[in-house]
Amino acid sequence: MKDESKTSFVRAGALFTLAALATGCGGAEAPDPVYRSVAVANRDIVLTASASGEIEPVTTVEVKSKASGEVIDLAVETGSRVAPGDLLVRIDRRSPRNSLHQAEADFEVGKASLANSEAELERSERLYANGSITEQDYEASKLAVAVEKASLVRARAALEDARIAYEDTELRSPVRGVVIAKNVEVGSVISSATRDVGGGTVLLTLANLDTVQVRALIDETDIGRIEAGMTVEISVNAYPNRSFEGVVAKIEPVGETERSVTMFPALVRIVNTGGFLRPGMSAEVAFHLGERLDVVTVPNSALRQPRDMPATLVFLGIEPADGGGGGDMKMSGPGGGRSREGGGRPESGSLPAGSPGGGGRPGGGPGAESAAGRPGGKSGNGPSFFVFVKKGAEIKPFEIKTGMTDLDYTEVIEGVAPGDSVLILPTPGLIRSQTEFNNRIQRLRGGGLPGRRSG
Repeated sequence: MKDESKTSFVRAGALFTLAALATGCGGAEAPDPVYRSVAVANRDIVLTASASGEIEPVTTVEVKSKASGEVIDLAVETGSRVAPGDLLVRIDRRSPRNSLHQAEADFEVGKASLANSEAELERSERLYANGSITEQDYEASKLAVAVEKASLVRARAALEDARIAYEDTELRSPVRGVVIAKNVEVGSVISSATRDVGGGTVLLTLANLDTVQVRALIDETDIGRIEAGMTVEISVNAYPNRSFEGVVAKIEPVGETERSVTMFPALVRIVNTGGFLRPGMSAEVAFHLGERLDVVTVPNSALRQPRDMPATLVFLGIEPADGGGGGDMKMSGPGGGRSREGGGRPESGSLPAGSPGGGGRPGGGPGAESAAGRPGGKSGNGPSFFVFVKKGAEIKPFEIKTGMTDLDYTEVIEGVAPGDSVLILPTPGLIRSQTEFNNRIQRLRGGGLPGRRSG
């Protein structure tokens, strides 16, 4: 329907231009205005804002090793699912094992030395009590015990460190997730994350894909109607016939400007049931801003604002009976009412103002009275527009109150009823341009009605 309307408007513009050229050259009368009428009908209006982004994990973990050396075993590949404690990588453990054995021997020596010093202290106590040794010898024995205790503590710490270093040669998963990147292979020599000044080698990257997110950029004109907790619909190219449900986790406080357009990032969380969504997938996010079901609607191209009325009236050949902008209308000029689909030209004269469906109650139902036909002409909550209604051979403008709108249709709160026929006209800009062009032609020809030779 959109393409057909656009084609009609292009044809209309072409006819107007040819008519003006013919007039300027002294040709025949200008053809009648071209328009199309459609019936007012009930339909659903769903208002959404769309944004694009990529699927990405909520949390990623870069796995590094505290041990350095050669990789001798890789227990996982990209895509492998792991749980906390699962083996990931094994490093050459010969050097750490030797250090562990040395630390164990040093610890045993420390325990034996401490035991020997304590036995020596007991003998010194007995001898000192009998006066067989001096006080200085007795104090030396106590000092020897303290030194051996300190040595044993150091040996115990060294043993614990050696045991940890030995265990670190087997790298295990710290979290539950999926391996999304592998940066080393068997035979690679890696550096320690705790000893190397460069931060160590990244071996693997893990991500928990049970819940993923999309970082979508929202136009600033829509961001005021989006808030955390809102349910959204996500679609991905990999599954064109399937949609996923997400929730807006948060909206970043600072916008991003791209090509003079300000966008705000919104983080949308998605429970990845079944694991269908994978990082890197392109995603389209639809934010549902509102909907109206089974309401009276008219095409957006049928709406005219008050400032567009004079040019549209001239285009249709309609002029107010009182010469102003309201009251009764009468048809005049060429093409004052003949549509593209026929219907003949009504006689010139006064047309009664009123509702396209006849008199009745307001509210847009059958027999609703037009707001333009009542004193004040203001009712409803939506903005005011005009539509041109065709009933039989008559064409009349009516003020309507509008509600929610999408790119194609607008809800009518009151003013027209289902079954009424409204005119789809060329754009107001095209009409104004054609009117100005015709006026210039008239001035060049010395006045007179457009499409007629001055006699």
